[in-house]
Amino acid sequence: CTLTGIKRESIKPASTPFVDESKDPLGVTSDVEDLTKENATEISPLAKIARKVLMKIMYLARFARDDLKRAVGALATHITRWNDLCDKKMYRIIQFLVGSRSWRSIGFIGDDFKELRLALFTDSDFAGDRSDMKSTPGVFLALYGRHSFRPLGSVSKKQGCVSHSSVEAELVSCNFGVRTVGIPA
Repeated sequence: CTLTGIKRESIKPASTPFVDESKDPLGVTSDVEDLTKENATEISPLAKIARKVLMKIMYLARFARDDLKRAVGALATHITRWNDLCDKKMYRIIQFLVGSRSWRSIGFIGDDFKELRLALFTDSDFAGDRSDMKSTPGVFLALYGRHSFRPLGSVSKKQGCVSHSSVEAELVSCNFGVRTVGIPA
């Protein structure tokens, strides 16, 4: 807020860290002129500041806010070619942070060790990255029991391949989750 001159009270909370992609192909409501390739490649004047802020939010996402990993990870792929569209996406993440300041990740253990189980959950979007049509899997590992639930970790990383169906994207996500999180656990 002090870097951009925007007062915290003037930032409207957002319900999600993602921009609404139904408004236009790039996910930002703006004039058609703003979305031209020419303007999309210009370096934003806020780039240097925004990169620093993004890295601080990435640290937060990694250690405390799993719900930010997908949005921050996708934005981090543009860190060397930051533009006005990235500024708008960053502002949306900040709006989400303002609206979710009180959210907490909690865990509780109320069972004996023998009654606890590991659970691995995987999911994937289908062609979620519009620039290269690659999917992004989400992986979540938790320890649970009848009176216990303790999140242990999560991962969100763009797939290295282009899936041709949502079923294929889910299978790649499951494979990724088992290899990177499930087997090491």
